[in-house]
Amino acid sequence: MDGHVKRFTKTFSFKTPIIKVNSIPVRRDDGNEEDEHTPLAQVPPSSSKASSITVVEKDVYNLEPIVHTHGWKPETMQSPVLVSLALASLLIAALLEILAQKSAAEGALSIVPTADDISGLVSFAYLYLPTIVAVLYSLAWNWVDLDVKRMQPWLELSREGGATGRDSLFLDYPVDFVAFVPFKAAKRRHWAVFYSGTIVVFVFWLLTPMQGAVFGTAPVLSTHDVNMSYPLTLMDSSEQAAVLSQAVLNRGYAITWLNQEYPAFTTPEYTLRPFSPPAALAGDAANWTGTTVKYWTDLHCWPAQMQAPDREGPVETAFTDGRGCNATGIVPHACIPQAPVHKMMYIGYQGSAWADYSLRNPDCGAGAWNEFLATWAVYRNDTERATVRAAFCETSYWKQAVLATVSAATRRPVAGGIRPLAEPERLREAEFNSSAFQYLLGAGVSSVDMPRDLPFTTLLEHYSRLPNVSIEYPLSPMIGFALGYQNYTVDQYANLTIMAESFTSVHRMLFSVAYSHLLVNATTTPTAAEGQAFVAQYGIVVNRTFSALVEGFLGLVAVMSLMLLWVCRHSACKLTGEPSSLDALVRLARNSEELRGLFSRTGHMSDDELRLRLGGYRFRLHCGCPAGSATPTLSVVGRPDYDDQASKEELIQKDFNQPGYLAPVKPFVLRSASGAIFWVVIATALGVIIYMKKADAAFGGLLRPSTNREVNQILTNYLPTAFSTLVEPIWVLLNRFYCMLQPFYDLLDAKRQRETHKAMKSQYTALPPQLAFYRAIRARHLLLAAVCVTALLGNVLAVGLGALFNELPKHVTYHDRVFSPRYQTSIADAGIAAFVHKVESVYPSRYYDPFYVVMANMSYGTTLPAWSTPEFRFLPLDVEHAADDPTGTGFFTGETTGVGVDPGCRAVGVYKSDNTPVRIPMRYPNSRTEADGACARTYLPYPVLLNDTRYSMPEGRVAVETVDTVTEDYNSTVCDETLILGWSRSDVRNRTGAIQSSILACSPTLRMARFRVVFDAAGHVRAATPVSNYTSAWPYQNGTRATQPLVSVLNYSIRNRQSPWHNDTVARDWMNYLLVLQRGGDRSTLEATAPLPDAATLLPYVEAVYKLVFVAFLSLTPEVFAVAAPGAGAETGLQTVEETRIFVSTSAFVVCMAILGIYLVMAMVYYCVAVRLFLPRMPSTVGSMLSYIAPSSIATEEGPLRRAGRDALRFGRYTGHDGRAQIGINYADKTVPLDLKKLGHGDTRPSKLRWPRLGTSRKRLSTWL
Repeated sequence: MDGHVKRFTKTFSFKTPIIKVNSIPVRRDDGNEEDEHTPLAQVPPSSSKASSITVVEKDVYNLEPIVHTHGWKPETMQSPVLVSLALASLLIAALLEILAQKSAAEGALSIVPTADDISGLVSFAYLYLPTIVAVLYSLAWNWVDLDVKRMQPWLELSREGGATGRDSLFLDYPVDFVAFVPFKAAKRRHWAVFYSGTIVVFVFWLLTPMQGAVFGTAPVLSTHDVNMSYPLTLMDSSEQAAVLSQAVLNRGYAITWLNQEYPAFTTPEYTLRPFSPPAALAGDAANWTGTTVKYWTDLHCWPAQMQAPDREGPVETAFTDGRGCNATGIVPHACIPQAPVHKMMYIGYQGSAWADYSLRNPDCGAGAWNEFLATWAVYRNDTERATVRAAFCETSYWKQAVLATVSAATRRPVAGGIRPLAEPERLREAEFNSSAFQYLLGAGVSSVDMPRDLPFTTLLEHYSRLPNVSIEYPLSPMIGFALGYQNYTVDQYANLTIMAESFTSVHRMLFSVAYSHLLVNATTTPTAAEGQAFVAQYGIVVNRTFSALVEGFLGLVAVMSLMLLWVCRHSACKLTGEPSSLDALVRLARNSEELRGLFSRTGHMSDDELRLRLGGYRFRLHCGCPAGSATPTLSVVGRPDYDDQASKEELIQKDFNQPGYLAPVKPFVLRSASGAIFWVVIATALGVIIYMKKADAAFGGLLRPSTNREVNQILTNYLPTAFSTLVEPIWVLLNRFYCMLQPFYDLLDAKRQRETHKAMKSQYTALPPQLAFYRAIRARHLLLAAVCVTALLGNVLAVGLGALFNELPKHVTYHDRVFSPRYQTSIADAGIAAFVHKVESVYPSRYYDPFYVVMANMSYGTTLPAWSTPEFRFLPLDVEHAADDPTGTGFFTGETTGVGVDPGCRAVGVYKSDNTPVRIPMRYPNSRTEADGACARTYLPYPVLLNDTRYSMPEGRVAVETVDTVTEDYNSTVCDETLILGWSRSDVRNRTGAIQSSILACSPTLRMARFRVVFDAAGHVRAATPVSNYTSAWPYQNGTRATQPLVSVLNYSIRNRQSPWHNDTVARDWMNYLLVLQRGGDRSTLEATAPLPDAATLLPYVEAVYKLVFVAFLSLTPEVFAVAAPGAGAETGLQTVEETRIFVSTSAFVVCMAILGIYLVMAMVYYCVAVRLFLPRMPSTVGSMLSYIAPSSIATEEGPLRRAGRDALRFGRYTGHDGRAQIGINYADKTVPLDLKKLGHGDTRPSKLRWPRLGTSRKRLSTWL
């Protein structure tokens, strides 16, 4: 036998770990044989490349040993890769769960004091890293998915019995839209593709977008374990009676009527023992939690039994509690016609000169010491009878060990922040002097009679707060509290349930206030107790909803990975190597003459036509071992029904009967219209992002679309990333098509004839298109490399879009807020009359409300009334359409009028005299008319007479204070506009002695201007800056006045003519008491033994107090100013609020702009330059590529493909081995190149087979290629 001879020695093994061939005899050209001992590579049985048969042969042309193993599958379908991906999925899910649990436990991750303190590394970790991980994860699955999809035809062909062409050779999963693949695969029962396709859908449109939405920034409360200290404790019970004075009621009055704040650690229902961390904490502490004691009081009320004679007029009534206490001689109503119809009384147990009645009497023993009687009566003039309701109430006092949470800023308990640690206990008398407290409530004064400052010796009256309530006087302080603290009308108190509820609330409020007055510094350091401080900070928060979804999908992906592995391991494959190149298909076609015959005359067909013709045939892939070949054989094992196939052939011939002609295929995604739409979408996205960046810069951030965090995460993180994962598959598909077409471009280009063998061996489709960059560069396919990079940039775009938007707190200013003044800048005559009437004549007692406001501000630091500062009262502004202020820290900026006074105080001098005071010369700076000459030119200080027998006169060093006006009675004249303050000293012996007086006079004038004020939603002014010159002209509504009635009325309220000589340091008037507070508790001005005060030194303190008192008067009497018409004088202003806004990250913006810009350029290049359509069908299926190869000479020859010159390969028209015209790949010397200029006109078939194009000659259309 002549020629080359091949002899094979084959070993079949299923168990042996090493397979070895002893020798391969080869007959050389000279006729001799020689043995070449070539060891076979060792293949472990567990290798994914191992199969049941391993063959070693020598290629007679290359004289090199060829080793092949059947059952070849890509590494991505093997256990190491798929198990690793499953483990990676579980690892990522576990890591997310750990971070989510840590975030939930600690409030956040990477906690810092403020959002500005978040480091760049942390920002990268939560903004970019999750998406980067997701993108790398998706790239890995994209590779697996591609290999599974392109291997599915070969797995089908390797099955016993083979598969039909439509279910194998003509499968085009790699170019199908990702979202549709799982459905198509499930319908065909291609489970490997179903699992991988489903996983890719999850990864592309669920995991990758949601990964960026898992993390976000938010304010959090971080917990610090600290030892809480207790700096204050209750004073000794024996000392409490003196402290339980009108000071408690005064503060309760400010809380009830003047909107003042509760003391620290106090609520309306209870109070807590104060506690605090021993040292300052880093950051702004939000809350403290510690063990402490809760204190409160309760009332138990029941109806009283009444006994009264049945007669008209005032009736003495006896009230019995049913427990042995009988209160007699009580008149519930005076029953006087035309008098107020209602009367209410609060009658305590203990008697006092300040109380009309008490329960204590021989018929009501000490067992009722903690009871009081509350009555309500109404007298009807028409019936001349009174209706009476009454109830006895028993008080009890309690304490309980609790775990409490309080606000670190306000020191007030947080709602719902109390957790009991023990059962409630009764508060013992040794701890709290409850009898002294109940005396205070019943009598309105302290049970201890001792010298006190004026505010604490005066019976608290509520008349000024009840001008429209028809109720009979005198009025117990507790009745005023009940009417003011609860929003009930007087008639509703006929309901004893309402009465009990109201008095219970008042008792609790006053008990809480009293407790704060009884606290003193602890003399011993108590044992510190463990507690927690919650510090307001900022951190990275894990969104539990998204993290749970991501973890669930990752777990599902892990399960499906293992199922995919199971399917891959149990799917037979007869391949011996990578089948993705044209060269591999050439070798496959050479082994089957029947296959070449079937694909004869098919090169010109479209995908549908080819599938219609050959889809019904059944093909099977056989191992080449029986034939001694390293290449498997693809054989036809079944044919379709003859009649059915004949009808299909007839249809094909009727539709396309000219094999030499073709209609270039134009896939939808490669059409110019699709390219234009794609370009517009990218340009729109680019424009939207640019617009958002400009809006971010212009408005200081973007408004959040929703207050729901999950919704915001979807809109700002999920959707942008989802957009990138929608764009990326399009680029991947465009890249995949280009990778398919690149070998054909090389075969078509005459300039690359020397490299056609590379085109036949190229394996671009064996990699994810975006990863074919390196191969494209090596092959000098620069445009393809650019497209690969563009597709790869889709992953970077996902990272950039995922981090594009970031939520951070920011103070945002709105410039279009409309402010409407509530009052005119004019003083109404009716307002002045109401003001004067309120101060002078309406009430049976003095009008002290403004002084209570000032005292609360100076003593306890409570805020001033709205629209007030220590120097000015501002006309309120109503804000229209204010933005929401969720944090409560926002403020407004607008212009309004501020009204204050310039006290005009001056030191008059020091005057000395013996026994009688000297007359002090007076002048009146506010004099405006000749009538002012009627004012007295001298003033005799009052009362400074040593021999005034109305007062007891101490011996020795004494002092007296003067706060007065020159007129004895009040008159609204210029004379009353000067307030005189004096401090006198004397050494008295038998009512005689030298008197030394220091005099100061104040002549206030108006001080008014326009201000730019910064105020909060409640009207509290934070800052005020004048924007106009000050004026002293009073803006009266009806012309000018010669007097300043507001000043004269204020002076009347301040003056005091009842201050005697004294040798103590008690303040007997409001001005001197407020001066003590203003000077930090310094009482030297009141101390008889201290040097005579210097008027010039006291002047700034006096002016500050006077300004504040004037502001308080105006604040409590807004009706002084004329009411403005709705909308009159409206002006625009600013609103500044702290909002969580969305900011466009500059770095992410640059990345997105660069990539989208590249997309725009590459889209134009791709559709205008790169893509040339000349194929009748895309080479996206095995059958389609076989159709270009099988009929040509390269499929019938043996040996390697020729490489250069006339032996190079070309794509074009040629005569096939059956003698008929074909379109496909053949040797260059046997191929007529395609004329792409003719293809530029589209379809080259004869005109009778299609509609002719306008402007195209019939002659050109009938030309054979």
